Amino acid sequence: MQYFIVIFWLLLTLIPALIFICRAVSFRRNFILKTITDMAINQKLFSTLTLQKVTSYIFKQSSPLKKQLIQDILQKNISSLQKHLHDPDLKKQFRLLFQNKNTFPKNSSPLYALLSANAFINEHQYDKAYQILSQINQNKPSSALAGLYLLTEAKLAYLEGDLLNSSSWINQAVPLFKKNKMFYEVAEAYLLLGKIYQSADFQDSAELIFRDALKIFEKLHCYDGCTQTLCSLGIITASQQRWEEARQFFNKATQFSLKLTNTSLFTKIQCYQALLDVCLNNHHNALSILNNIKINNNDIEILALYNDIYAQTHFALQNYPFAHQFAVKAHQLYTACNYQQSAREISLLINKIENIK
Repeated sequence: MQYFIVIFWLLLTLIPALIFICRAVSFRRNFILKTITDMAINQKLFSTLTLQKVTSYIFKQSSPLKKQLIQDILQKNISSLQKHLHDPDLKKQFRLLFQNKNTFPKNSSPLYALLSANAFINEHQYDKAYQILSQINQNKPSSALAGLYLLTEAKLAYLEGDLLNSSSWINQAVPLFKKNKMFYEVAEAYLLLGKIYQSADFQDSAELIFRDALKIFEKLHCYDGCTQTLCSLGIITASQQRWEEARQFFNKATQFSLKLTNTSLFTKIQCYQALLDVCLNNHHNALSILNNIKINNNDIEILALYNDIYAQTHFALQNYPFAHQFAVKAHQLYTACNYQQSAREISLLINKIENIK
């Protein structure tokens, strides 16, 4: 009897201590994951799953290496951290996230292949993205990988104008992301779903989805996501003639975009602000904004939008030859980007101008 009493008191003593230790380890892991997420969140490419795997890798290492890796993260020393990652596939993923060095995946993990496919989508090299997807082994993938595969397919389907399949794949992906605490990917999926609703002219539904995406991006301090979502909200409210709200969304988007090293989003916002002035019949102010925009001729997506809004501005001013010139250029650029929906929309303006001429 006395033996059981001793065991009982030992358990009473040890269990709280074990709970405390487990919570301390969990807190430490979460802190490291949060720190490395803050470092990566505003890169051109982001992957919660990669950072989760890096964190897990760190805490499996022997004490000296673990200490070095944690120190690299706390000091935000990306080059040193990459140097001390001895897992070849994680090292490649890290290089892709932080240095934007994309290589066609050979003998790589499905996660690296999916990251590579998304990097090619960002570069408008959709054929390469499709080729990678076709080669990924989908034999019993984890739920996180299955979600990423679905979202990647949804992106490509949206770009081709296949809104039905795109929305279906997003709705399958979101629960998988939530299950794996991949909140950035949830927001990314919501942003794409909002664009689908917007394209299908379900503006109220799109606005609700965009607002959900914005809440997550703001919590993550993802300035790129916030900027894109605020732009989309500005476009919707402008289309509903909620002019003051639209202006506020674009102004807030401008503030976020100035925190980014990527200047293309700031240029995009300027284009949208010019479009807002067109809608408000402030055509000369719109032209003034457009004339002062510094365009990177290598950024085809922004160049397409720039020509599109220039065309709409000249059309509103009844400068039809200029409007036609810019509209044709925009159509060519949208086609080059494979933005079929935008290409169809600018075609309507081209037809309208040609009927007037």
